[in-house]
Amino acid sequence: MYIKNNIRESFRVRTDNRGSKEICFQYRSNVPGNFLVEARSSTPLGALYNIVFNLNNTLRNSNAGMPKLADQAKIVDSFVRNYHSNISIKDEYQRLMHSKKYSTWSYYIIDKLDFHNFLKPMPYRYFSLAICWNGVGPIPFKGRSTHDILRDFAISNRRLNTNLEAHRFGIEKFIDNFKKFCCRYFGFDSWDDEVFLRCCIDTGLFKEKN
Repeated sequence: MYIKNNIRESFRVRTDNRGSKEICFQYRSNVPGNFLVEARSSTPLGALYNIVFNLNNTLRNSNAGMPKLADQAKIVDSFVRNYHSNISIKDEYQRLMHSKKYSTWSYYIIDKLDFHNFLKPMPYRYFSLAICWNGVGPIPFKGRSTHDILRDFAISNRRLNTNLEAHRFGIEKFIDNFKKFCCRYFGFDSWDDEVFLRCCIDTGLFKEKN
C-alpha cells in the first residue's frame, strides 16, 4: 500500500521569506528527450494538472484555469493513461484513483514519473547585477524561482557590502526598496515579482549567464 505523502526536497522552491515552499519541476514526455514544460503548484495534483495544462493548447485556450479537484484528477488520469500507461496499469494507481485519495495518488504519480526520469528539478539560473547599486556592483546571484533569485540578490549584496544600512530591516525591505528604486528611475513595473524580474532581465539590469 502506497502511503508516501512527500516528494524530494529538490522539487520544492521557496515562495516567501517565511520559508513557505511550493512544488516545482520540469517534465519531458520521452526518455531521452527535452524537458518541455514547467509545473508549479502548492499541491501535487495541481502540479500534475499544470503539466497537462501547459502541454495542451486546447486546455489553455479554454481558460480552464484550475478546476475542481475531481475535474483535475480526471484530466490528469486521462493524460497518464495516454502517455504513461506503464504507471496507470498498476493496481496501486487504480486503487488510489478509485478511492479518491487524490493527494496520495498524485504523489504516487510524481514518484513514478521521477523514478522513470520524466521529471527533473528546476535548474538554477545565474545572474549578475550590471550596475553599481547601494555601493556594490556587479554582484553574482542565482535562484530556481523568482523569489529565490531576488532573495539571493539581497543576500549577495549584504555579503559583499561594507555599508549595511540598506539591510537594517531585512531581506524583504531591501528588495522592496530596490523595486522602488527601479520603478522611480527606470519605470519598471514593481507590483508583480515575475513582471519585475522580467523587466530587470529585458533591460539588461540583470545579466543572465547562459
